[in-house]
Amino acid sequence: MMETQKENVDSIAGESRKRQKKAMRTITDKETGKERITVEEYRKFWTTTCMRNFSSPYYMLGMAEEAAEVLEEVMRKADRKIILKECGDVLWYMTGMILKSDIDLSSIYENWWNADRDPYTPQLTSMDATMKLLLAVGHLAGRIKKYERGDYGEDALKAFVKKHVADVCESLSLVCVSYGGVS
Repeated sequence: MMETQKENVDSIAGESRKRQKKAMRTITDKETGKERITVEEYRKFWTTTCMRNFSSPYYMLGMAEEAAEVLEEVMRKADRKIILKECGDVLWYMTGMILKSDIDLSSIYENWWNADRDPYTPQLTSMDATMKLLLAVGHLAGRIKKYERGDYGEDALKAFVKKHVADVCESLSLVCVSYGGVS
């Protein structure tokens, strides 16, 4: 029985990886043409790579784990591509959190998605930007925790998510820019 369950999980995970690779090829092709993807294109990418409808705590835990991995890679002075990949993972979980909270993705992302930032003059060091990212993710996690224990309702949670996700976006952008990625 356990072996069959493991085979099913492995099969589902394999299919998800195939969908991710197929969707990423589309995004990568546009990047080589010097185009940035739009918020709507990213939402479609996210939709094709999400295996099922997860809970808000799932997305929050994933975002926290990936933000910690960004810090880990920064501390070990990993290649910039690895750090930017981890930033992309934070973005993926953050997108799930936004959509799960029934917030319009454009209302959050449009403020910084197409912002012009000079990659040669980051506002913070890469370590400072990474620490700011961890703090922003931690603040959002605290709000999700308080919602889960019943401190306030969905409307208040939605307002908190909008505010704190904007902080995560800005921090994530600073990390990306400090490693030569686009924000």
